[in-house]
Amino acid sequence: MTQIHRELQLDGWMISLNGAMISRPSTGEIVRSQTISPEAGFHLIAEGMAHGFTLVACCARRTFASAQTPLLERYQSRGGERDAIIGLPSDLGGEDLLKLIWIAEPASLDAVQQQVMIRDSGRLNVIRSDSLYIEFMAADADKELGLRAVAEMLQVPRERTMAFGDGANDIKMLAWAGLGVAVGHAIESVKAVVNFVGPKTEDPGSAFAAAVTAVLPSYNGKTA
Repeated sequence: MTQIHRELQLDGWMISLNGAMISRPSTGEIVRSQTISPEAGFHLIAEGMAHGFTLVACCARRTFASAQTPLLERYQSRGGERDAIIGLPSDLGGEDLLKLIWIAEPASLDAVQQQVMIRDSGRLNVIRSDSLYIEFMAADADKELGLRAVAEMLQVPRERTMAFGDGANDIKMLAWAGLGVAVGHAIESVKAVVNFVGPKTEDPGSAFAAAVTAVLPSYNGKTA
């Protein structure tokens, strides 16, 4: 996200890591940083490694990966995190761990998902964001809370906010926004909570642009 933010020469606030961080890439300023405790982070790393998963630790300033694997390469090609440092940090407290991702084939994650989500409910925000990923964040790291925080900072009322999304981790944010937009390939539970569904495209990456192009003429001037 930081790379795209800079390529577009934007100067506003960026909500990232499922709401765990609010930053201004143009200045490096961070105004929200919801971290996983070092104790919880070490436990999750040990557990993920014991299962043989590929792990990605997204920290405040750097991203680490447990090993260079085909699953990591697939993650990097989709998420753009191509600068991950191979080797997990020994000092999670010093690195400010914002999100830990377990990456594995769907059947392997299916086998542990229910147990992990029940165990960590209330203690962490745990999301199965994709068939290949289980993501762990601090309990108060959430896209909806991130959007709320930015709206309050900018003194923008809820009804003048807009959010786009496609996955389960977007639902609360989309439901809260004044205008929630699902892209064409979004899952059905996302489409159920939004005001507008964008057109389907062959390339999921272009679906966001297609949704913006489709929705803005109807709502011009109604959102911030």
